[in-house]
Amino acid sequence: MKSGTSKTAILVLITVALTSTYSLFANSLLVDRGLPTANLNDPAGANRANIAFSASGYTPSAYTVLGDSFVNTSASVWSIGDIRLWSVSPLATVTLRSGIDGSGVYGSTAGTISATTYAVNDASGHNTFQAAGIVPPLYYDLWQVDFAVNVTLAPGQTYDFFLDGTGNTALDPSGNALVVPYFHASNAALSGSPQQGADGFILSGDVVNGTLASVTSVNSSQFWDKAFDFNVQAFGTVPDAGSTLLLLGSALGGLAMLRRHCQA
Repeated sequence: MKSGTSKTAILVLITVALTSTYSLFANSLLVDRGLPTANLNDPAGANRANIAFSASGYTPSAYTVLGDSFVNTSASVWSIGDIRLWSVSPLATVTLRSGIDGSGVYGSTAGTISATTYAVNDASGHNTFQAAGIVPPLYYDLWQVDFAVNVTLAPGQTYDFFLDGTGNTALDPSGNALVVPYFHASNAALSGSPQQGADGFILSGDVVNGTLASVTSVNSSQFWDKAFDFNVQAFGTVPDAGSTLLLLGSALGGLAMLRRHCQA
């Protein structure tokens, strides 16, 4: 083989190795409990899958946020970089309050809001959220909210998350604005889409003077005619140490060979 051809082959080896190593760290969908794709809105009758909630009794210094959790059920460490939730109008800002379950430490992260729709229409031809039981029908815009995070979740660990924010002008039974955005949820059995880790239990968190002070697990079926979980998707990486070292070794070996060729 000619020297120029050898160098080309070595460069191809290095490129393949480095590209393969990068792909091991590319973002993957780690938790898939996304929006429902069946039994949407009131036309679904008793089988309605989608609902949205916000807690009442808001005051600036003390209020309740609603949330949920998911577990790393794999044998690998997850490096989570993005949490995706959904809300319905009205809203102005969104904040993720989250942390490792049992740690007592919950951080907060501002999110980005983008308009979205359901992937399918309901039986009346609508692809946005309908308020339950309102006549005439009342539809709300549907929003996807994304949060950039830096979370390391070990096998078996549970991650708690809550939707906070501002702008919800709907009124609670006392006539006061809810303020905190509605959090989209669905019944797992009726959703028609993967509902990874859904168990029918949600979280209630007390925010006092800007800090998430306490968290309680609640059976969601007491709030609706069926159990539900808040919808979430988590994206991140699952590095495989053995494969990564092998590929990096191939790349470094190729660089060493290329150096010898260049010195020849």
